[in-house]
Amino acid sequence: MLQQSLRIRVSYIGLALILFYAYDFFYSVIEKGVSNEFIAKVITLLILYTFYLIACLKSPQKVYSAGFIIIIVSALLFFFTYWLYPEYRRAMISMPSWNIWKSVFTFSSGIFACLFFQMFDDPNKLRKYLKYSGYFLFIWSAFRIRTAITRGGFLRSMENGLLSTNTYDMALGYRLLFVSLIFAIEFQKEKKIIRYLYATISISAFIAMTIYGPRTAVLSFFVFWILKVLFCHEASTPKKRIVNIIFILVAFFTIYEVITNEAILLYFYNVISRMGASSRILNTLVSGNIALDKGRSIMWSNALQMILEHPIIGNGIYSDRNEFGIYCHQFVLELFLDFGIIIGTIIIIIFAWSTIKILLKCQNQEWKLMFILFFSMIIIRLNFSSSFWSDTNFWACLIIGSKALRETAKLNISCYRLSGRCY
Repeated sequence: MLQQSLRIRVSYIGLALILFYAYDFFYSVIEKGVSNEFIAKVITLLILYTFYLIACLKSPQKVYSAGFIIIIVSALLFFFTYWLYPEYRRAMISMPSWNIWKSVFTFSSGIFACLFFQMFDDPNKLRKYLKYSGYFLFIWSAFRIRTAITRGGFLRSMENGLLSTNTYDMALGYRLLFVSLIFAIEFQKEKKIIRYLYATISISAFIAMTIYGPRTAVLSFFVFWILKVLFCHEASTPKKRIVNIIFILVAFFTIYEVITNEAILLYFYNVISRMGASSRILNTLVSGNIALDKGRSIMWSNALQMILEHPIIGNGIYSDRNEFGIYCHQFVLELFLDFGIIIGTIIIIIFAWSTIKILLKCQNQEWKLMFILFFSMIIIRLNFSSSFWSDTNFWACLIIGSKALRETAKLNISCYRLSGRCY
């Protein structure tokens, strides 16, 4: 009896998700030990998929075919592109930074998120293990910032394989965005004293994200709170929702006053500079240069011209990498380049319709909250700074959205059976 009470319950599904979503942390720890990137990656992936296979064997009912189908279909699409467009093979296989092995078929990011997120049918358990992942990512971020300060900047691998030093890091910024949001959610839900630890981590992550992350991550932070206030009504009264909306409006007005006040901006800029750090966001606000860089505008113009040349069937997957040496930094353009205007438009309509339905119709507030969390992390990034093929949060968002839609369908069926009509 005593042994049963002392037995620790191990969730292999949860451990697999933590190992996957906080992969950067575990890879960094192992890489420090073995001092070899390839060996560290092999060891980390072996540990990750050992727990995944155990989770599949322990809970076969949690293994759905959707994730495997997505990966297989994606592999077939890339195979056909490789066969039909020989000129793209260099970009797909040999490009230093953006070849398919480093950005698509990594086994540790992107489409492989489907395998791990699809195993959760309970949004509260999903949030629980995402919180644990947040601890590891917060620690990883702290060490990455410390290393960057020591080196004088963040090392970034360019499309030609060379390294450059930047004052901000895209990956770090979005890891910190996730950490800030997931612990803010936990702060709101938790009633015990530990909620203040969650608040401290959330605020610290937001400050670090603002200093060392990209502008799109900061915008995504506010997108989350707008969507949450407008569409998440978890056990709240109309009066409380009005108070929340007023609070958000006051916060936005305050932020607007801060970012448009030159004296305040210069003060923060000088404080950060004295700390030996540099913030890209503050640099652009102080200088007044907040427009998109010309390189991205030129790339979008060229991408549009490529789409107009092959509007029906598109130019093929990886046509942007082949042409520009990097993805085109725009979700709609990338879809049209890869699949053509017809199929691309159908995908966009389905995605937009599903998003609207989840926000307006989904009665399961926990699934809706998880969807808003991941949707807010991709909606701006995909349209300015990322590719859907390699974006882990995009594929996680698709899986979470499908589960939210399934819950909505179940509720509609129940309503129909009980009252003869759906809501």
